[in-house]
Amino acid sequence: MSWNIRKSDELYNISGWGNPYFSVNRKGEIAVHPKGLPRKSFSLKTLVDQIGERGIQTPFLLRFNDIITHRLTCIGEAFESAIKEFNYTGKHAIIYPIKVNQQKHVVDQITKFCDKKSSGLEAGSKPELLSVLALSQKDTTPIVCNGYKDSEYFEICLMGTKIGKPVYPVIEKFSEFETLINTAKKLKLKPTFGVRIKLSTYGSGRWQASSGHRSKFGLSVTELIKGVALLKSKKMLSGFKLLHFHQGSQITDIGTLKKSLKEATRIYAELIKIGVPLEIIDVGGGLGVDYNGSNTAQDSSTNYTLQEYANDIVFQIKEMCDSLKIKHPTIFTECGRAVVAYHAVLIFNILGISGYDRFKVPANIDTPAPLPLKELLDIRKALSRGDASVMEHYHDVISNYHECQNLFGLGYLSIHDLSLAEELYFSSLKRIQSIIEKEEDLPDEIKLLQESLSDIYFGNFSVFQSLPDHWAIDQQFPITPIHRLKEEPTRNAIIADITCDSDGKIDTFIDPNEKRKTLKLHPHHVADDYYLGVFLVGAYQETLGDLHNLFGDTTAVHVSMDHKNRPLVEYVVKGDTVKEVLSYVQYDVDDLVDMMHSQIERAVRTNLIDYKESGNFIKFYETAIEGYTYLEDWEAKEEF
Repeated sequence: MSWNIRKSDELYNISGWGNPYFSVNRKGEIAVHPKGLPRKSFSLKTLVDQIGERGIQTPFLLRFNDIITHRLTCIGEAFESAIKEFNYTGKHAIIYPIKVNQQKHVVDQITKFCDKKSSGLEAGSKPELLSVLALSQKDTTPIVCNGYKDSEYFEICLMGTKIGKPVYPVIEKFSEFETLINTAKKLKLKPTFGVRIKLSTYGSGRWQASSGHRSKFGLSVTELIKGVALLKSKKMLSGFKLLHFHQGSQITDIGTLKKSLKEATRIYAELIKIGVPLEIIDVGGGLGVDYNGSNTAQDSSTNYTLQEYANDIVFQIKEMCDSLKIKHPTIFTECGRAVVAYHAVLIFNILGISGYDRFKVPANIDTPAPLPLKELLDIRKALSRGDASVMEHYHDVISNYHECQNLFGLGYLSIHDLSLAEELYFSSLKRIQSIIEKEEDLPDEIKLLQESLSDIYFGNFSVFQSLPDHWAIDQQFPITPIHRLKEEPTRNAIIADITCDSDGKIDTFIDPNEKRKTLKLHPHHVADDYYLGVFLVGAYQETLGDLHNLFGDTTAVHVSMDHKNRPLVEYVVKGDTVKEVLSYVQYDVDDLVDMMHSQIERAVRTNLIDYKESGNFIKFYETAIEGYTYLEDWEAKEEF
């Protein structure tokens, strides 16, 4: 059967990780559904082409503002449904932690929703808090303040309270009780605050160390009880309104969340019984994203749905409170990753490839040649005829090539013959791989061929800047061509970036069963545009990205969908220029230009270049220093 879009969908598991925001359309292009509706979409390739026509070159980050709003709406509706189903009398509020994506346009989009829905924001540092206080315009928008705090941090929190904002500084370590008490006395007000607790129950997934007795943040039960006593003695217990816990980002297994909720709600209930006037339980973040679409407890997936997540939280809290006849608290959830991961897609073009079978193998050897070289040629011919003795040929290819290498080392084989031996060796192995790669129960040595013989596709981007979690912790992100999905991808490949670093590559890929070492891609020719998209990159990647090789932030294009289901570019945030990234590392660009001028003039005086060349050189230098840090199509740029 010929290749079709259904097979591409299965190969890249787009229906798994992309639902309901991404699919494959009839043209074999990735379709974007910004509002999560099957019939309302546009082509990602068409959008990329339109952006290119505006003179904006890859790589760039696409942000779909409607996806952010849809994610927030879905989370809110899931909790509303759970509250209704279980007759829960408390409320729910989404608290967005801005550390997950601090870009102002992203936070602005979320703040608009929060101000309408009485949801809120979370800050984990003084800079974040100062921005959140200004961005939240309504006095009904709660602000949760996490992270370690000094007196200035507490003072900023309490000043927010003084102007009418519901600000909840959360005590993370025991010494912060004294700091809060002293700051409150200084400002002559009674604070409203929360306390974070360490649970004995561990979370699940890559960030499970955020919980348990050895977790970085939070108070033990002993510290909690001593803190309550201290607050009573200082007549400040009345401000203790919020109990917070966090089991780690990207909780993969719903079972661990259930256990955590039982322990946390028990502590909440016991504090109520001893006179703490709690009103809010903050269950922290953890709502995961199914990056590989497997719906399992793997690190890059989740074994639960959004509705199941909401149901379990509401049910567990209600059950404990009802058993002890305690009022149902307001529930805060800090689901940052699940809000913003889906909305951003990194788009980059392929610059070229490196492979082992790019050259045509000759049919015969014209000059006398050693026996191992002749046998390599005979084996390659047999493989072309479809000879069935594949494994025997495999072992003979290995031994004959090694003999050729030994002969070259001893001086009995010329470099031209060694080149031919190398071509025959790799060509034969590629042919063997293509013959038997679809068979089951392959020998381990054959399984390794796919990885060792894979092509390298060079992408115009930096892993360190745009996908730091892939480099640092092997986080898996869905990667797929955004077009040509009606064609069969026949090349096994890894992806290399344009940094001068051997770690600057993507060599593990999502798979519903296990990580894949290669990605199926289409044959590529330099003259043709070939675009890949890295999806679900909206959480954490930009702020964590670094300036390896001084590749800066990519351009970010914010897109919404108009009433005719067409993409609408709302605004463009230009990526870093060379001048900007040089200034980040303390270079004075004017000094660099002056120094370059001096060297060019010296070259003119010594007749290395003429006057016209000197003018062109400095113009080129000045233009380049004002340009994008990534590779650019200069012809297209000049034409534009």
